Amino acid sequence: MSSLQISIVHIKNRYDEIVMNKAFKALIRF
Repeated sequence: MSSLQISIVHIKNRYDEIVMNKAFKALIRF
């Protein structure tokens, strides 16, 4: 794996984390 691929995977994981957090908080409000 190249360093570019590794950083893309990192960004994707970070993005997924943020999206899941927002979805979870939205669920708690309902």
